[in-house]
Amino acid sequence: MDLKVCKCGSGLEVLEGTEGKVTDEQLDLWTKLCKDATPGPWQHVPGFPFKYSPDALFILSAREAMPRLIAEVRRLCAENVEFGQ
Repeated sequence: MDLKVCKCGSGLEVLEGTEGKVTDEQLDLWTKLCKDATPGPWQHVPGFPFKYSPDALFILSAREAMPRLIAEVRRLCAENVEFGQ
C-alpha cells in the first residue's frame, strides 16, 4: 500500500493512502483525529457563510460517522482473528 504521513501547516499529521488494507496505524491516527475534534454532531452556524455542497455535507457527516466506522473495522478485525482468518 502506498502510505505516507504528511504534516500540515498546523503540525497535524495526516496519513495518505487509499489502496489495500486499512492499517492499525491509520485507525489509530483517525481515532486521534476524532478524539481531538470538537464534539458532534456538527451543524451549520447561522450567519456564517456556508454552502451545502456535497463536500460540506460529507464533512458535517464525518464527525459522527468516523468514530462508528473505526469501531466497526476494529470489531470486524477482532472477529476475523477470533475465527482464524
